[in-house]
Amino acid sequence: MKSSTFKYSVLTVGIAAAFGINNLANAAEIVAESAPTIENIASATYKIGTVAQTPVQSNPVTVNITQSAAFSLTAKNDDDNAADDYNRGVEVTPKGRVTFSHTLTNSGNVEDTYTLSLAQGGTIPGTEFGQDPSSYDLEATNVTYTTYNAEGIDIGTTTVTGTVFQDTTIFLQPNEHVEISIAAKTTGNVGGNSQNLTLSATSDFFTTADTNAAPLININNGAVLDN
Repeated sequence: MKSSTFKYSVLTVGIAAAFGINNLANAAEIVAESAPTIENIASATYKIGTVAQTPVQSNPVTVNITQSAAFSLTAKNDDDNAADDYNRGVEVTPKGRVTFSHTLTNSGNVEDTYTLSLAQGGTIPGTEFGQDPSSYDLEATNVTYTTYNAEGIDIGTTTVTGTVFQDTTIFLQPNEHVEISIAAKTTGNVGGNSQNLTLSATSDFFTTADTNAAPLININNGAVLDN
C-alpha cells in the first residue's frame, strides 16, 4: 500500500485551515482533517464619574474546531479477495448481464457531494482480466443506487441506464452511504472471455480544495462462461 500526502489551504468561514490528505490507493478511501482555531479577546470601556478609564481586555480565549472529511468506495461482490477494490471474475453468460455491487460512504463529519461515472476497461494488477476488446453496453445496463441515512434507513432509490448514470451527483450528509448495483450488459463476447468496467467517485469537497485530487475507483471484471 502506498500513501501520498498533499497539503493545501482552504478558506472556511473566514479562517484559513491547513489540510493534509492521505490518498490510500489500496483502501479506496481518502481522508482530510483540519483544526482551525478561533481566538476571541473581549474588551470593555468604562468611566468613573466623567473620567474615561483605560480600556480593559480579557485574556485570549481559543476555541479549536476539528473538521474531518473522508469517503470510501468499496467493491462488494464475493470474490477471491474481499479486501481490495476489485470485483474479480464475476461469472456471466455470453452476451449476458452481470451485477456488480459497491458502497459509497461519507465517513467524515462534513457534508459532501460526489460525482459518479462508469468507464469501459480498467486494469486489475497481477491479472489478465479484462483483455477482451469488446465492451459493456451502457445503454442496456441498469444502475440502481439507494441512499441510507446515518441510522441506516433507506431514504431514496433511483434506477437509470448506464448512459444516464454518467456524471451522476449524489449528496451525502456525514455517515450516510449509498449502495450501488450495476446490472451490466455485456456485448460481443463469447465463452472464456472477460472484460472490465470501472466505477469512479469524485468528491466536491476535495476537488474544491485541491484540483489535482484523484477520484476513487473500483474495477469490475465479468468473466464469461464457456459456451
